[in-house]
Amino acid sequence: MNIGVIGAGNMSEAMIAAWLQSRLVEPDEIILADVREDRLSALQRRYGVAVTLRNHEVVSASDVLVLGVKPQQLADMLGALQAAAAPTCLVLSIAAGKRLEWLEERLPSARLVRVMPNIACRTRVAMSAFCAGTRVTAADRSTARSLLEKFGRAMEVPEPSMDAVTAVSGSGPAFFARMLQAMVTAAAAEGLTQDQAQILAAQTMRGTASLLLDGGMSPQELIDAVSSARGVTVAGLDVMDRRRFDGIVKEFMTESIQRSRELAETG
Repeated sequence: MNIGVIGAGNMSEAMIAAWLQSRLVEPDEIILADVREDRLSALQRRYGVAVTLRNHEVVSASDVLVLGVKPQQLADMLGALQAAAAPTCLVLSIAAGKRLEWLEERLPSARLVRVMPNIACRTRVAMSAFCAGTRVTAADRSTARSLLEKFGRAMEVPEPSMDAVTAVSGSGPAFFARMLQAMVTAAAAEGLTQDQAQILAAQTMRGTASLLLDGGMSPQELIDAVSSARGVTVAGLDVMDRRRFDGIVKEFMTESIQRSRELAETG
């Protein structure tokens, strides 16, 4: 399977690294395009993949094409691509907010899958959601899932759910890291070193995820298991309640979902 990637950003690099590490493909089965020659040279040295400044060369060489450019740049890129070399292969778009209908209008010959991965594909524990376009076959769905599962878990969802997916798992790592950062700062102010506090908090976050994903616990069951009347955990939870923590989370989630919808209307 030959994989082409247009756009050499951090997410594209993480996906390429995972596919190579898993031995899904060899370096000579990946071709990467970008407008930044220095970035292409760096990734070619790092991974041994083929690189080009010409997007149409990627299209002609690919069984699967990944669109890894920013949402704001996608319309111009697709217009030029359609004029030069309309793709007929399986196309995975990771552009936030860009809907299948919008993509299919611009690439009428392609079989399109919209994907929302997250940055944890760098360490192969990502959560990726995808939805399939009208021309996608059962085999295409299987291929898309296989590609995504090389760097974590994959879930097919209805497209109307993708804006919420973008906020939960696409932006979620930044939200979790922001809370962890605040916990680390507070703990370091009480005598721990920054490194000690970060290890404690990050490993605790990892353990919490393991209990929820692998240990069969619900969030409320976990909260109840850690809490005891008039204990340390309850004291902290009481502050969350007084400061309207759930409302704050709902507010930033709503804003993120709205921004994803706005991106769908641009370009």
